[in-house]
Amino acid sequence: VDDIIRLVNCHTITIELIAKQMEASYLSPEEMLELLQKGGTNSGMEEDVERDGKEKTAFDFIKDLFHLSTLSEEEQYILKCMCLVPLSGIHVRKLKQYLELKNLNVVNQLVSKSWLMMESSTKFLQLHPIICDVVKDQLKPDQTSCSRYIKGVWADLKNAWFQTLEERNENWPYADHIQRHYGTPTRELYDEYVGFANTAWICSQFEQSIRACKQVYAFTLREFGDAGYKPAYAARAVAGAYFNAGDEKNAEPYYYLGLEHMLKKPEESYVEVGAAYQKVGRCATTNGDFTKAKEYLDKSMENFTIALERGEPNAKRVHYNDTYVQYARMYMAMGDYETAIIYSQKSYDLLIREMGGEVNNSTYCLSDLGICHSHLGNYDKAAEYLQRALDLTIRFNGEASMVTVRTRESIADNLARQGNAAAAKRAYLLLELEMEKSFGSLCPQVQRLREKGNAIA
Repeated sequence: VDDIIRLVNCHTITIELIAKQMEASYLSPEEMLELLQKGGTNSGMEEDVERDGKEKTAFDFIKDLFHLSTLSEEEQYILKCMCLVPLSGIHVRKLKQYLELKNLNVVNQLVSKSWLMMESSTKFLQLHPIICDVVKDQLKPDQTSCSRYIKGVWADLKNAWFQTLEERNENWPYADHIQRHYGTPTRELYDEYVGFANTAWICSQFEQSIRACKQVYAFTLREFGDAGYKPAYAARAVAGAYFNAGDEKNAEPYYYLGLEHMLKKPEESYVEVGAAYQKVGRCATTNGDFTKAKEYLDKSMENFTIALERGEPNAKRVHYNDTYVQYARMYMAMGDYETAIIYSQKSYDLLIREMGGEVNNSTYCLSDLGICHSHLGNYDKAAEYLQRALDLTIRFNGEASMVTVRTRESIADNLARQGNAAAAKRAYLLLELEMEKSFGSLCPQVQRLREKGNAIA
């Protein structure tokens, strides 16, 4: 019962009507709570209840309390968009930004008339869940009618990879709510929905990202066919969601599908062709096929160069960076750490030159430099690079990121190579326990960490 009261935000009349509806429909509190959690107060119950000498369903009584027809078109539009906002609310300035409002006059009117609630200390706007149910029933907010809001959310989140963890945590809840409750893509909002799905893993929502990326990929094939940039990027998004969740096995076929889609229409984007070759190059390295890996990575560089020469709108010299990283890791896998250092340093220097300083991608370069120096016996230098990588990746990605995990594992590896067995064993064990909590005991990385820890006497 307490959960029901909290769910309707202590709205007195609604609590009374819910109690009557439970009695008329012969529902237990647990059954009523489940219905409310699924559909709100508009839960589809058809048994009438009595109030003030009238008989109708509880939700029909609720609708009589709120007359949306008295509101202006702009007021109704704001209430519709507020249905796409998490129940925790949104800062008033952020809503203004997302809806591209000239001023806050209409928002202030809605607050003064109690259609919206304003938390005075935080300036967060909230839509009462009961009003939200009525607005959904009468105004039918959806992706199309609230597209301006969805585009505003994406504009704030599209550079999430380069944002700090604090910035992502501030912006992600709005995309998360859209994805969970209005998750079906549309053609008009295709870029935004691909972006939300691909950004979920960046915000450590791995299972959600896999699920959403698969939904977008299926939509893409159905709406746009299997040739060119859109299906290639969508397939690569699914692969990326799996890969960053630590599941390289399920990622690989989607990386190859991405290349297959792109080669059917390479002229659409040679940048995307280059990215597709780079990803399958990484797969070949993982599988130990270094001849194929180099062939694919060479083709990646060739296509990035073609894109620059053709003047493709999104072609940038910084695209070479990720391929340099994969060259480095190919040579690392081959045991040629001196050559790997050359490519890692190339990657790092390119990012500094093109991005104006260290960015999220710089963590790969620093980590790889640390791993290479560790294998060459330069343990102090390795520790320095790995600590810099760890500080940077925690700032951008937090503790749950695979980049962070890989860096911490490399620090433990460096301790083990130095002969510091006790410290290495502790580091492996701590990381294993944290990984198991986030990704489950069957995650390959968890099993690998366990084996490394057990191998130390």
